[in-house]
Amino acid sequence: MSRKIIRSIIFIIVITLSTSNLAYAQIISQPYGPKISDLQNKAEIVSSFEQIKSIRANLSIINVKTNTPAQELKTIDTNLERYIEQLRIIRATLVRHSDTYKNSISDVFFAEQMVAISDCYIISLKHQQLLIRSIENNVEGTSTLFYSTYMIPIYYYLTQGDQLVAYTQTYIVIS
Repeated sequence: MSRKIIRSIIFIIVITLSTSNLAYAQIISQPYGPKISDLQNKAEIVSSFEQIKSIRANLSIINVKTNTPAQELKTIDTNLERYIEQLRIIRATLVRHSDTYKNSISDVFFAEQMVAISDCYIISLKHQQLLIRSIENNVEGTSTLFYSTYMIPIYYYLTQGDQLVAYTQTYIVIS
């Protein structure tokens, strides 16, 4: 009886090793995702994307506490307004790019992708301004920042923008 089991196991091993169409995970050398080619004024649109990422990198240094002095809150609010203005300029450039090259699906797609990212960051910054102004005016609900309902949309839109940036960098191929 044990000889039959041993023979069966050896037979299964031989069949398994001799089968050539086994499924293996293969590394795909080609990028996946939408390929954007023939961008017109490519330098401008890629530069806009880099500027958005640069602004986002600076957003991580904003530090607000419930006991932050009023003057410092005003300074932070002014900095946020400056970031918003920079993003609006970039957004306007991207919309203009999309309108100028409206016959190129690649240009319109990529420009609209960048507009969506800038919109997410602008909305997050606007929510941060609302929070700062609420702290200045001692609005109830802002005294405990960790549990504050102001933080939910701030992080939501910031994360949404970050996800769009990650998606763009990972999946979109610009040639």
